[in-house]
Amino acid sequence: MSSVGRLGAGLASLALCLGGFGLVPPASATPVVGTVISDDDEPTITITSVGGSTLAEGDDLRVDVTVANPGSETLSISSLSLFGNSSPLSSRTTLMTFMEGGGGALTPLHTETELEDIAPGGTVAFDLTVAAEDLLWSGSYNSWGPRGLEAEAILADDTRLADRSIAVVEPNIDLTPMPAAAAIPLTQTPEELAGNTLSVEDFAEPRAEPTEEPTESAEPTAEASGTAVEPTATPTDEAEAEAESDRFTQTVGLLAMPGVSLFIDPAIDSLEDPAEAIDGSDDSEMLTTPLYDADTAALVHGGHSQILEDVMADASDVALLPAGADGATIDALRDAGVEAALLSDEDIPQAGFSYATPSARTTVVTDSAEMPALAIDSAVSSALAGRLSDGSKLSTLDSQQVVLGLSALTYRERPNDPRAMVLSLDRAGLSQYGASVDDPEDAEQIAGSLETLMGASWVEPTSVSDLLELEDPETDREALAATNVSSGEITSAQVDELTGFQASVATYANLAEDPDAVLDPTKSAARSALATGLRGDGAARDRIIGGINNLANQLAGSLSVEPTSTINVISENTELPLHVSSELPFSSGVVIRVDSHDFRLVSKGDVAVSLPGDGTTDVSVPVEARGSGNVQVEVQILDPAGNVIGPSQDAQIRVRADWENVGTAVIAIGLVGILAFGIVRSLRRGKKHGPVDPTASAQAQRNRRRAVWRHGK
Repeated sequence: MSSVGRLGAGLASLALCLGGFGLVPPASATPVVGTVISDDDEPTITITSVGGSTLAEGDDLRVDVTVANPGSETLSISSLSLFGNSSPLSSRTTLMTFMEGGGGALTPLHTETELEDIAPGGTVAFDLTVAAEDLLWSGSYNSWGPRGLEAEAILADDTRLADRSIAVVEPNIDLTPMPAAAAIPLTQTPEELAGNTLSVEDFAEPRAEPTEEPTESAEPTAEASGTAVEPTATPTDEAEAEAESDRFTQTVGLLAMPGVSLFIDPAIDSLEDPAEAIDGSDDSEMLTTPLYDADTAALVHGGHSQILEDVMADASDVALLPAGADGATIDALRDAGVEAALLSDEDIPQAGFSYATPSARTTVVTDSAEMPALAIDSAVSSALAGRLSDGSKLSTLDSQQVVLGLSALTYRERPNDPRAMVLSLDRAGLSQYGASVDDPEDAEQIAGSLETLMGASWVEPTSVSDLLELEDPETDREALAATNVSSGEITSAQVDELTGFQASVATYANLAEDPDAVLDPTKSAARSALATGLRGDGAARDRIIGGINNLANQLAGSLSVEPTSTINVISENTELPLHVSSELPFSSGVVIRVDSHDFRLVSKGDVAVSLPGDGTTDVSVPVEARGSGNVQVEVQILDPAGNVIGPSQDAQIRVRADWENVGTAVIAIGLVGILAFGIVRSLRRGKKHGPVDPTASAQAQRNRRRAVWRHGK
């Protein structure tokens, strides 16, 4: 913790005079914590080491201090002094106040006046050593514990630089250690989660040749004939995957130690076997979060019980809840199989005033039932993450020493009652405090602080599961809020949007031979938008949701029937030639239906066809013509279940199917006419007779009979 101030020369003298009475003024009324200053050209002083993490009685105190001169002029130092508390800090509050720049009973421990100048842009390290016989710090029952340190430099122009840290005196008495555990979530960072965006190109497959002839059938085929394959990994993709694997593997290796329980997101598939790294460490364990460390509270508040059940499928029966937990979430998790929970002590603070920090082991009571729980120590957890309660940033050394000092003071509050303590970290996927492959400093800082804490003589490293087995001391705590919607939670409307986008994508994914090749990545992307770590990064969540929306829109416009010119139908039974276009990246099985509301043209059945990805296929649909005239039909694209999945297309049909019957009738009538004409003509060419007189005809007949009679005689 550094501060920059400009005081008169008399202030330094006054400080030394007051030191004889065990008092010096604080470093500054408004100090700057850590090593960050407002002006990069200003000089700084930083305590970089206090020797070991603890100081045994009888050992010399060795404090390393670095003074930096980033300016353009030579820096001259008049004096360099080290101050410390003559007695241990009395409480956790006094320690935090001291590190935030508040007052403290400091006495001078060491002063140097003959100091070299620091060139522009240069730094100088100083080793300030205080002999044990001059220090007189005891590790007795009343004297062991944390003490404040302050390094002070007075410059030639009377500028005062100061930095503070903590030294912890090791007890020289036998203690019953207090059980302590650290619950560390290991999840993806908001940046990694926001990378789960999809496009149709992600599912591209080798282009297939168009089918020669579509299958004509009223029953659609069950599946398309195409084969969906994973996209070919590019060198960049492989490098990113390898980097992610290295980061998580490295972090597990750093944090797998006694007293640490890792809550690992089961979606991190780059970890081949995280449990293997933990198995070799006693009093440590691996637990799993909901899938993508989903914000279970948000799902409960939005009434999305089915999604909650889905994300909890591979989660452990111990839930690590973020700040702002409520009774509704506890009840829902219990119904989902959770048996115990970890939640912030700020959600269930100790009721009334107490000078001692209560045990972490407790029981959460809701309106419907009770659940064993552990209350996370928010103050110590904040220091572990490198920040004070006021948000000021701590250096690596200060973070370690503040955690250690707070744990010592927690023990000293009630030495005869070593209460359990639990630390945890927020859901940033180690983005605020964790490692990247190129810069593992922050994860190493966490690991170093935890190793120091778990190695302290007053601490017994314990797993979370073992702490839950301890007897509940039944500390009186305030009731958990029935419902508490935290800032940054994913809203119910956003979850509904994700559900709708997924359903739209599924409509087209189910056309593929391997629908899971599309459905699984889409589901993973949607689940990543539920991550608790995105509470503080709504923009990253919006990018994920927007990506799935874009994918759904791209797929929705991928199938179409191409417009066609007027089709002539001159036969009673024929086929309509159509062209179906697919911009899907994979082969798909669809059904083509011709819907006519005119009796003169009737479809003889639907046609199931396999469409290659990114191409156009000729499809013939059988129809029956029953009349003559101009008919408009609607061509639809359906999925195998019969649902419309693409825009319909109207087609104009000119039906002249009765021309054959008309032609036959005309020919038949012509033949009959020719035959009748021939008969009539033949009759007219026969012998012709004149008119016959009836009287003459009768007389002629009588004459013929007489002639016959006479001839007989």
